[in-house]
Amino acid sequence: MTPGKSLLCAGTTAMLASIVLTPPAVAQEWRQLPPPLARADLAMACDTGAGTTVLFGGRDIAGARLADTWLFDGLDWRGVPSPVAPPARQLHAMAFDPQRGRVVLFGGFGTAGALADTWEFDVAQLTWTQVTPVSSPGPRSSHGMTYDATLRRVVLWGGSGATGFLTDTWTYDGTDWTRVPTQTSPPTRSGFAMAYDPARGRTMLFGGNWVITRFDDTWEFDGTSWAEVPVLARPPARMNHALATDTARSTVVLFGGFAASTLGDTWEYDGSIPTWRPLSPGTSPPARSRHAMAFDPQLGRVIAFGGLTPTTNNDTWLFDGLDWRQTGSTVVPPSRAVVGAFAFDAISGNMLLLGGNTEYGTAYTDAWELDGSTWTEIQLPHRPPAVVGRAYAYDSQRACFVGFGGRSGMIVNDETWEFDCRTRDWRQVFPANKPTPRAGSGMTYDAVRRRVVMFGGFTITNNAWPTLDDTWEYDGLARTWIQVQTANRPGPRMSALVYDSGRSRVVLFGGQGLDTAGYPFAVGETWEYGGDDWRRVQIPEPSTRSPNICYDPARGRVVVFGGFYGSGGVFHALGDLWEYDGTAWTQPPGGSRPPARMAAMMAYDPRHARTVSVFGLLEPFSLPSGVWERLAPAVPTFSRYGLGCRGSNGVPSLDAAQGSVPALGGTLELDVTNLPGVMGAFALGFGFDLVSFAGRPLPLDLGMFGIPGCDLWIAPEPPLTLLVGHLGARQELGFGIPNDPGSPACASRCRRSSSTPWRPTPAPRCPTPPSPPSTERGGHRWCARRRHRAGSPVACGLFPVRNLRPATAPCTRTFHEPPRHVPALRTM
Repeated sequence: MTPGKSLLCAGTTAMLASIVLTPPAVAQEWRQLPPPLARADLAMACDTGAGTTVLFGGRDIAGARLADTWLFDGLDWRGVPSPVAPPARQLHAMAFDPQRGRVVLFGGFGTAGALADTWEFDVAQLTWTQVTPVSSPGPRSSHGMTYDATLRRVVLWGGSGATGFLTDTWTYDGTDWTRVPTQTSPPTRSGFAMAYDPARGRTMLFGGNWVITRFDDTWEFDGTSWAEVPVLARPPARMNHALATDTARSTVVLFGGFAASTLGDTWEYDGSIPTWRPLSPGTSPPARSRHAMAFDPQLGRVIAFGGLTPTTNNDTWLFDGLDWRQTGSTVVPPSRAVVGAFAFDAISGNMLLLGGNTEYGTAYTDAWELDGSTWTEIQLPHRPPAVVGRAYAYDSQRACFVGFGGRSGMIVNDETWEFDCRTRDWRQVFPANKPTPRAGSGMTYDAVRRRVVMFGGFTITNNAWPTLDDTWEYDGLARTWIQVQTANRPGPRMSALVYDSGRSRVVLFGGQGLDTAGYPFAVGETWEYGGDDWRRVQIPEPSTRSPNICYDPARGRVVVFGGFYGSGGVFHALGDLWEYDGTAWTQPPGGSRPPARMAAMMAYDPRHARTVSVFGLLEPFSLPSGVWERLAPAVPTFSRYGLGCRGSNGVPSLDAAQGSVPALGGTLELDVTNLPGVMGAFALGFGFDLVSFAGRPLPLDLGMFGIPGCDLWIAPEPPLTLLVGHLGARQELGFGIPNDPGSPACASRCRRSSSTPWRPTPAPRCPTPPSPPSTERGGHRWCARRRHRAGSPVACGLFPVRNLRPATAPCTRTFHEPPRHVPALRTM
């Protein structure tokens, strides 16, 4: 192939399509990524039948109460989204009832004070249910709770209530709570711990604190009364320690707590003697208090998580009776209400997070990368000033983030900064022309026009906070800002912009204005910008809000999750999910979702085919736990991606025929237009990768290959190049799609690693490249792979791309595949 031939003039607009192997009306699935946020005053219990430890709530490093649920399977944690869950709390208690297969939660300290609610969690269904027994203990926190296998009841004792510390005893049979009128009871205390002693078949209690007295006494409950146990030896007095029942060895394990200082010792209690024995493990967790422990009989290990050392931790430790071993990831960025920048970086293949601020306006200047589910902080040689409301966009052509403006106190700036993803460093640039000082602008990158687009924001003048409605573009190669004078424009606002690469449009939905007191209020409307003017899209749309928004190129949709509405300093978080395909806003079927939140940042991760949401702000104002990913099912979708290379008859375009969608057992009808007017041929290539090609980020300028003014948008798979003849100007193609998803030419197998998410192994080589299709329908064969869970073939995507030169590379690819992904086949 040589430049100038019709083969190259016919470079088509790339197309992206999906074939659904399950019905399109599949509920959208979200899941929270590990590790859990660092916390203390949490509660844990193990579902012994499922071999799964359940963690709920606590307080994070900033003191905010949490309402998240996590499950630990012995290898790693996974977050469990639930539309119904207990409110945020700390100092609550949980126990597992094996008779009914439910984790029982009671009380704790919440926003309104001590709580008296009873909840049950079903591990099999991943659901919380609030139960309303006729009788119930009074509101309390800092109480103890365990399951007594002899009584076949959950036993609760003590706690702190509205009238002070309590010494009452209650049992729960799954239907009702019953108060037990005991003649004797442990003295009043807080910071104690309870467990079931399998050797004596009784509930036991150890330690605690009252005023200035710390206890080292051991008590047991036989179903009717409490009695102190005369032990032969005992741990030093302490408070805020944790106990767990090791049923494999018929002992109770104690770790940590607080006396004159934080403790890191391990003890076990043998009720058959009875005595406490100090243990000397070779490795131990750092000393801590206010942590939680549970025993998993299937794993044969005591599990300890979190607590204060005195800093708040999120480390997980396993104890086998002889030694402690740390497991799982612990690194996570500090919580932040607003993320400065969050996008996929083609250079590293990871998601990058830059800056942001807390709910109180404290700004961060740090940088982090997310590889699948593991965070790593980036060590920065230089940093920009710490400001709130700096706008960011990821320039995929130059592999850098562009930032503009920001506020420090009552001062807004007009500085332009760039973060180079290759050097991992910041630099300030000084364009000759630039926008006026501002913060809170919306920014995105128009990959076709190679411009950063910025709209609106606000400034501060004479103690007033006016919002702006001007449009600017930044040319990163020329290092200059250009103001675009548009005939139409959205109203003044702070906004979030996204680039719809399937339609080559910047999309704006909603946003927020500022009243005279500087309080934001939500605004509505859907607008699109194509480089010359803004257009108001007059369609039914989600309710007025300042949204959390991103673009999903695999589904060809703008995605909105939640956001906030309100005014005058009174805001309410939203938790609904919407998608916009350029013609209509629709709500996908219901499913598990994160708690309603505002000010979160969302971005699409093409390496793992998922939408990722980070941080944000819950209602009432508290920081949510970490990172969520959306495992959205594919839908039969045709979406143009990128832009073709101009030829003698204009820019060629590849489209699906009206009403034609890729579906198993059907025919995808394609229409290639604007081909050269004379008879010739064009190349139609296929590929997987929307991110990089030959180590360079996409889109790739092909001027270096002698094809000026042309970009490569999708990395080609060389064996899958078709040479298609045409009679001039236009060509119709039909691709038959097999009805059997199990018959693709390539297949690979999944495996599961103890330290990594689901990953298929590389696929075998493909057969010979497919022949060009004839004028008859269904003449095309392709290489594809199914996506399934472990032990099943895994499908990989096929995306059409213009291929410029033949090659013989095998059709292989290794996926980083999250579990529970909806099976899908992608082709073009």
